[in-house]
Amino acid sequence: LLIASDQSIYLSGSTCSPPSFEQTNLLYGNFDAWLIKMNSSGDILWNKNYGGYDYDYFSKLIELPSGNLITFGISASGISGNKTSINYRYADIWSLKLDLNGTILNDQSIGGSYFEDKPRAILTAPNRIKLVAESASEISGLKTEPSYGEMDIWVLDIDTNCNVIHQKTIGGTSYDTPNDVLWSINNELLILATSWSNISGLKTENSYGYSDNWILKLDEQLNIIQQKTIGGDLYDFEGRFVELPNGNLCVVTTTESTTNQFQSE
Repeated sequence: LLIASDQSIYLSGSTCSPPSFEQTNLLYGNFDAWLIKMNSSGDILWNKNYGGYDYDYFSKLIELPSGNLITFGISASGISGNKTSINYRYADIWSLKLDLNGTILNDQSIGGSYFEDKPRAILTAPNRIKLVAESASEISGLKTEPSYGEMDIWVLDIDTNCNVIHQKTIGGTSYDTPNDVLWSINNELLILATSWSNISGLKTENSYGYSDNWILKLDEQLNIIQQKTIGGDLYDFEGRFVELPNGNLCVVTTTESTTNQFQSE
């Protein structure tokens, strides 16, 4: 969901429905990314499908200062349909730049030789975006650093034409995946992740249970400034950031732990 500066409403997701009701487009593949634009009253202005022969979906929308949109999602399709960028293997992050009418200005696949998922993105300057995803790929495709474990956090600094400027792979020897990102008032990138890793790779604290919350603070060059592992004896996962006016953070997360030194009740 995105409410644009002109109060237009954009809804994104995926569809496997043939033309029916509000879905008025022929499908390109098994699942297409689907974008709906509505006015402030909720009347549909248009809806469009994007994708190739396999499955494709959108999970993040960003409005640019120009009024154009950047979308991020996942694609398992090669060049086909209205997708013009290659598939590196399995599933890639798929980013599209769209005008106000949903016309594709350019599209870019971002991935390696295995699969990528869970893209999180935030506009950090008029022409810069920080993109954070999970990656199971080694050096291949557009990925320039080796993996640390089964799944790593892949952080990319990209421009608004979806070109990668620089990148960082972050993780331990097990499974680490991002849940939320925030660009702080101090111009630092904050990542809220779930981690199954002990001290290893770039992780400097052991886990407390099976899975913990892992909070990372990165500078503009994607170097880790600070990190903290927070959890209990079982499973702590998912969650969202809320930045308070004084710069402090509130982290809302899920816990299944029975004992937790960080819990006050």
